[in-house]
Amino acid sequence: MGDHIYADYGHCFHHGIYCGDDEVIHYVNAKRIGKTLLSKFAKTQKIHIKRHRKSFSQTRVVKRAKRRLGERNYNLIFNNCEHFANWCKTGKSKCEQPPKIILKGVKVFAHEGEKITKEIGGTQENIKREASRIKRKIARDASKISRRFRLW
Repeated sequence: MGDHIYADYGHCFHHGIYCGDDEVIHYVNAKRIGKTLLSKFAKTQKIHIKRHRKSFSQTRVVKRAKRRLGERNYNLIFNNCEHFANWCKTGKSKCEQPPKIILKGVKVFAHEGEKITKEIGGTQENIKREASRIKRKIARDASKISRRFRLW
């Protein structure tokens, strides 16, 4: 009870607070904080426990999670399931995933941009130069975001 748990879905990790009685409080479908069965939270994935050096008591963690039941303030970058679970456990709302998710999304976008440029007749050299420019910009932007919001 009171554990910060997560499941690896491949493209991302999903976090929640185990409340006992086979129930987890977490962001349900990235819409609201709700309570579900552990098996529904895990889907078919293995459940992991995230360890924290300093954390509240198990009872307090569960109370903090229950207090936010029904909340509908999900935001991929600023208030996702990992922010929620860390806040319940430690009082600090933080997440390591957003910069990785942003980078992955922009890489997909850059790849699609390369395909489009080829289709409209761009040279291979121009495509490589533009892709390189986009990658540098992504790295700079991700670094700014991580420093500003202390995400790493």
